[in-house]
Amino acid sequence: MLRVRPGPGAARAIAALLLVAAASFAISRFATPSPRLHALTPQVTTPGRVVSLQGRFFGRERGTSAVSFAGGEPRTSAYRSWSDERIVVVVPASFASGLVRVVTPAGASNGILLTHRDDLPRPVAGSPRPGSPPIVSAVSPSAGAVGEQITISGAGFGASPGAVRFTAAAGGEGAAWPNPVIESSSVDLDHVRWSDRLIVVRVPAGVRSGELSVRNGTRQSAAHEFEVRSEVGTVRYLDPRGYAATYAVSIAAAGAAGGVELYLWIPAIPATPAQRHLAEPSANERPIHRDSAGVGLFRFRDPVAGDGYEVRSEYRLRRYAIWTSIEPSSVRPYRTDSAFHERFTGGDAVVPSGGNLPAIAERAMRGYVNPLWRARLAFDYVVARLQPVAAPGARIALAGAEPMEVVITAVDERRAAPYEYALTFSAVARAAGIPARPVAGYLIDESARAVPHYWAEFYLQDFGWVPVDPAMEAGAALLTWHTDDAAVDPWFGTLDSRRIAVAKGISDPWPIARARRFQRPEVPGLQTAHEDVVGATSEYRTNWLGLTVTERF
Repeated sequence: MLRVRPGPGAARAIAALLLVAAASFAISRFATPSPRLHALTPQVTTPGRVVSLQGRFFGRERGTSAVSFAGGEPRTSAYRSWSDERIVVVVPASFASGLVRVVTPAGASNGILLTHRDDLPRPVAGSPRPGSPPIVSAVSPSAGAVGEQITISGAGFGASPGAVRFTAAAGGEGAAWPNPVIESSSVDLDHVRWSDRLIVVRVPAGVRSGELSVRNGTRQSAAHEFEVRSEVGTVRYLDPRGYAATYAVSIAAAGAAGGVELYLWIPAIPATPAQRHLAEPSANERPIHRDSAGVGLFRFRDPVAGDGYEVRSEYRLRRYAIWTSIEPSSVRPYRTDSAFHERFTGGDAVVPSGGNLPAIAERAMRGYVNPLWRARLAFDYVVARLQPVAAPGARIALAGAEPMEVVITAVDERRAAPYEYALTFSAVARAAGIPARPVAGYLIDESARAVPHYWAEFYLQDFGWVPVDPAMEAGAALLTWHTDDAAVDPWFGTLDSRRIAVAKGISDPWPIARARRFQRPEVPGLQTAHEDVVGATSEYRTNWLGLTVTERF
């Protein structure tokens, strides 16, 4: 190939030409200043409306110049007029609130905010006066599956969470529903966000298509329609049994010195899809605080020696058996980026995580990936591994034992009471990525005696909580229950109505300053503390009477 190298004269000529070209570009580039935007008329608009831009250095003709609406550009046909100081253009359909700029070959102008009318804050029509019911102005979306988030806008919701009420799933034959409503729950982390004008809530388990309303204290909004989509399976509530029950704690004082304060953390029997309150619970004392798990804090200052004190709550409720029917092929993977999934697959002060649990779970799962099968394998592992041990109080774990010690001891020694069955299932399921939690409560025998008991629940995406009772399956409980229905799997997805739940998952009360803390492991529940005492403790005696069934109907 022939290569020609320019001589010195040619090189100087080329350099001169390049210098002239650069100078010409600089003159053309900087002779015309960058556009300047002074005003928009109007500054609030909607797509399809005309907006006028005033300023300088836009150019006499549009040419390749354009108006940028928050990064987007309108069609060529949208420009009505273009001059050096004024542009008239139609707002594009894709417009969202943002900065408007004029872009020319000389550069981009400064930006001025143009607001979409729908983005303006505006008062809710008929904003409630103090003491009047909340107002719901919009629900978005108006349909969703269990566990999905919906946004409710309006006014008068209150600064702290009340409840969003949904229509409850229908019961089966013989299931008389006194109040077909399911409320969102802080225990289930249903409340993602709550303010006076905006609520973001997860659709709770146990609901069906029907109505939605917001409750703030005793006040309730008008109802809005809401459709529940469900393809995973169905749940039925059957065999209703009515119970009147009391939950009580008594206190005896014996000459205490002054300056003594006794604090009691006492649970409230929760309302659930399978456990419906027939009347508002009544109590002889009002708590000074109630935590998100429903546990109330009661305070007693310098009780008089010789006097008797008691905190007593009375309930009338109807309990239902739970029968679930789930289509395995429709079970969906979990949405793992939520606080809910993190909360119920991690460890806490009752259910351990880490250690040998992931390895145990991996062996138990045998390579299965479907969440329903993984939960079933965790259940089968616990039932097969642990042998039932009769124990008072439905537990054999020593007081003060760490959660990991409770579970690993049960697995290594291959023995458990209902408490250890429930905790071990929950821990293995969580280690396998299945949201799960233990449940504490009582079985009600034929003589209406309340027998302490523990069972568990696991969660399926777009379906909700599914009950399991490994202790009953293994024969660790005092009661038995059978069905002749071959389609029913006793104790996995099926639960009888001869029980009352007191706690679902952990309650970890905040500590009282300067107090000594006491836990009562003999009390059925999942609390990290039951009593806090400031001052002398030897002068007091508490008797946790727990649950007593006074009537069946």
